[in-house]
Amino acid sequence: MSTLVMMLLVVQVVGGAYLFGAISTAGASFSTARATRLPPLLVFGHAMLGLAAPTLWIGWMVTRADPMVWVTLGSLLLSIAGGLVMLSRTAGHSATLERPATDPADVAVVEKQIPKPVLAGHGLLAAVLVACVVAVGLGV
Repeated sequence: MSTLVMMLLVVQVVGGAYLFGAISTAGASFSTARATRLPPLLVFGHAMLGLAAPTLWIGWMVTRADPMVWVTLGSLLLSIAGGLVMLSRTAGHSATLERPATDPADVAVVEKQIPKPVLAGHGLLAAVLVACVVAVGLGV
């Protein structure tokens, strides 16, 4: 089970890197969407907590210290909370901001250009990952 958790963490990091790269283009002159509804600190914090989880899990795999499982779970849950906040700020909103602009790219929201299956997969895998970490923590 610990190997499955590590594989899921790697998949999450790769998917998260793709999403982070897409969001990072907000404000860039070459981007077709330069606006965002996501606070940069929230995006950065979500990514850092997500990157902390594999590091903590490797620490658990090396030491087998039970508290490391729960610290990893805490990191994942905080990261998921940030992801849910980002989802709430974008889901159900239009693909543009309501403000005047001379260039349509200045009001186009970058997070609306991310493929929905990638977002859904990232969120669903996070739920599976939490369940697996809990299972390891409980000794299942």
